[in-house]
Amino acid sequence: DQGDLAGARDDFLQALKELPREAAAHAGLGCAHLQLGDFQKAIACFDEAIRIDDRSAPTYVNRSLARREAGLLEGAIEDATKAIGIDPQCAGAYNNRATARVDSGDLKGALADLDEAIRIGPAPASAWFNRGRVKAELGDSDGAIADLTRAIDLDGGMATAWFHRAAARLSKRDPRGALADLSQAVKLDPSYEEAWFIRGYVRMMEGEREGAIEDFRKALDVSPPGWKERQRTQELLDQLEHREAPEPGPRK
Repeated sequence: DQGDLAGARDDFLQALKELPREAAAHAGLGCAHLQLGDFQKAIACFDEAIRIDDRSAPTYVNRSLARREAGLLEGAIEDATKAIGIDPQCAGAYNNRATARVDSGDLKGALADLDEAIRIGPAPASAWFNRGRVKAELGDSDGAIADLTRAIDLDGGMATAWFHRAAARLSKRDPRGALADLSQAVKLDPSYEEAWFIRGYVRMMEGEREGAIEDFRKALDVSPPGWKERQRTQELLDQLEHREAPEPGPRK
């Protein structure tokens, strides 16, 4: 709740008036800014907390997250590495570093970090989800499906996990399994335009014309104006509505 977060922020600001050298108060204020989406203010607060106490692994982990959200990937990786140096059993640091490494294109490095985060445990659904996505990118569809299934077991409400497991199932030529996962994804998140589009595409390839039309229309309805697949979705919808046979084959 944004009001609760703003209240927490104000509480930390008040505390800092009385205890300006309290590292925990600066770190707490940073977490409030982070959750409110003000990443630069969060980073500044974590900077101050680290100046006061440079041996707090959680503060480095949180600054790593803020830096990643601000697009500062090198700094995010550096902070996560510092946290690991302070606490080698800090699974969150490995998870954060893995996410930053994915963003920077280092998939193998990310996989190694996620392996370690999961080994340390107990791993949250996000760690299994992230490793599943990385395995899929590296071509390990079976491993991706296993990890994404574990993520779903831990958090069945994660629409993105259902979506990415569907993608992995498609790579294994399992359209029926993919359709089941995509149906769950759009049930959980009716505004998930990419899931509507892919479900429509799979339905089209499976000969389910009416279902495909319905899904393509829904994708267009819920998607923002600049959605990258908008033109392609409209073209496929036009083909189906005019009963033109679409060219089979994978998406380009």
